[in-house]
Amino acid sequence: GELLGTQQDLILSPLMHDTPGELGQPFDPKDWRAGECEPIPGKTMPGMKVVERDYRQIYKKFTSIGPLLESLGNGGKGIDWKTGHEIDVLRGVNRVVEEAGVSQGQPRLDTAIDA
Repeated sequence: GELLGTQQDLILSPLMHDTPGELGQPFDPKDWRAGECEPIPGKTMPGMKVVERDYRQIYKKFTSIGPLLESLGNGGKGIDWKTGHEIDVLRGVNRVVEEAGVSQGQPRLDTAIDA
Protein backbone atom coordinates (compact mmCIF):
# COMPACT_ATOMS: atom_id res chain seq x y z
CA GLY A 1 0.00 0.00 0.00
CA GLU A 2 0.87 3.64 -0.21
CA LEU A 3 2.76 5.16 2.73
CA LEU A 4 1.32 8.01 4.74
CA GLY A 5 4.54 10.02 4.57
CA THR A 6 4.70 13.22 6.60
CA GLN A 7 1.40 14.34 8.12
CA GLN A 8 0.27 16.99 10.57
CA ASP A 9 -1.71 15.76 13.57
CA LEU A 10 -3.65 17.76 16.15
CA ILE A 11 -2.87 16.54 19.66
CA LEU A 12 -4.67 17.38 22.89
CA SER A 13 -2.80 17.71 26.19
CA PRO A 14 -4.73 17.49 29.47
CA LEU A 15 -4.51 20.23 32.06
CA MET A 16 -1.81 18.85 34.35
CA HIS A 17 -1.96 19.03 38.16
CA ASP A 18 -0.37 22.09 39.82
CA THR A 19 0.38 23.84 36.53
CA PRO A 20 -0.66 27.31 35.36
CA GLY A 21 -3.34 25.64 33.19
CA GLU A 22 -4.98 23.96 36.16
CA LEU A 23 -4.56 26.96 38.42
CA GLY A 24 -6.09 29.27 35.78
CA GLN A 25 -9.55 28.66 37.31
CA PRO A 26 -8.88 28.12 41.01
CA PHE A 27 -12.44 28.59 42.29
CA ASP A 28 -15.54 26.93 40.86
CA PRO A 29 -14.20 25.77 37.47
CA LYS A 30 -16.68 26.02 34.61
CA ASP A 31 -17.33 23.37 31.96
CA TRP A 32 -17.05 24.65 28.41
CA ARG A 33 -18.84 21.51 27.12
CA ALA A 34 -21.93 22.51 29.09
CA GLY A 35 -21.76 26.09 27.75
CA GLU A 36 -20.73 27.54 31.13
CA CYS A 37 -17.69 29.33 29.67
CA GLU A 38 -15.72 29.86 26.48
CA PRO A 39 -13.53 26.96 25.33
CA ILE A 40 -9.98 28.29 25.75
CA PRO A 41 -7.26 25.74 24.89
CA GLY A 42 -4.89 25.23 27.82
CA LYS A 43 -7.16 27.03 30.29
CA THR A 44 -10.75 25.75 30.20
CA MET A 45 -10.09 22.77 27.93
CA PRO A 46 -7.09 20.61 26.97
CA GLY A 47 -4.16 22.29 25.28
CA MET A 48 -4.03 21.88 21.51
CA LYS A 49 -0.94 21.62 19.34
CA VAL A 50 -0.22 20.64 15.76
CA VAL A 51 2.72 18.24 15.44
CA GLU A 52 4.38 16.90 12.33
CA ARG A 53 4.82 13.13 12.13
CA ASP A 54 6.90 11.29 9.55
CA TYR A 55 5.20 7.91 9.41
CA ARG A 56 7.99 6.52 7.21
CA GLN A 57 10.32 6.74 10.25
CA ILE A 58 8.04 5.03 12.82
CA TYR A 59 9.83 1.66 12.76
CA LYS A 60 13.24 3.32 13.10
CA LYS A 61 12.01 5.38 16.06
CA PHE A 62 10.51 2.37 17.82
CA THR A 63 13.66 0.27 17.44
CA SER A 64 16.24 2.76 18.71
CA ILE A 65 16.81 5.28 21.46
CA GLY A 66 16.07 8.80 20.29
CA PRO A 67 18.64 11.61 20.35
CA LEU A 68 16.81 13.74 22.92
CA LEU A 69 17.48 11.26 25.73
CA GLU A 70 21.18 11.86 25.15
CA SER A 71 21.03 15.65 24.72
CA LEU A 72 18.32 16.53 27.27
CA GLY A 73 18.68 13.66 29.75
CA ASN A 74 15.94 11.76 31.54
CA GLY A 75 13.54 12.67 34.31
CA GLY A 76 10.11 13.15 35.72
CA LYS A 77 8.31 14.61 38.72
CA GLY A 78 10.93 17.31 39.22
CA ILE A 79 13.94 14.98 39.16
CA ASP A 80 16.20 14.87 36.13
CA TRP A 81 19.62 13.54 35.26
CA LYS A 82 22.05 13.34 32.35
CA THR A 83 22.11 10.04 30.46
CA GLY A 84 25.03 10.48 28.06
CA HIS A 85 27.16 7.83 29.79
CA GLU A 86 24.33 5.28 29.75
CA ILE A 87 23.66 5.93 26.05
CA ASP A 88 27.36 5.34 25.28
CA VAL A 89 27.26 2.04 27.21
CA LEU A 90 24.16 0.96 25.26
CA ARG A 91 25.92 1.77 21.99
CA GLY A 92 28.59 -0.76 22.96
CA VAL A 93 26.20 -3.41 24.29
CA ASN A 94 23.31 -3.16 21.79
CA ARG A 95 25.26 -1.90 18.75
CA VAL A 96 24.15 1.15 16.81
CA VAL A 97 21.74 1.66 13.94
CA GLU A 98 23.84 1.80 10.77
CA GLU A 99 21.05 2.38 8.24
CA ALA A 100 20.51 5.95 7.09
CA GLY A 101 17.60 7.76 8.72
CA VAL A 102 16.45 9.43 11.88
CA SER A 103 17.99 6.77 14.15
CA GLN A 104 21.40 6.39 12.50
CA GLY A 105 24.14 6.19 15.15
CA GLN A 106 21.69 5.60 18.01
CA PRO A 107 21.65 2.46 20.21
CA ARG A 108 19.49 -0.35 18.82
CA LEU A 109 16.37 -1.61 20.60
CA ASP A 110 15.58 -4.43 18.16
CA THR A 111 14.47 -6.99 20.73
CA ALA A 112 12.89 -7.03 24.17
CA ILE A 113 16.25 -7.93 25.72
CA ASP A 114 17.77 -4.76 24.21
CA ALA A 115 15.12 -2.62 25.83
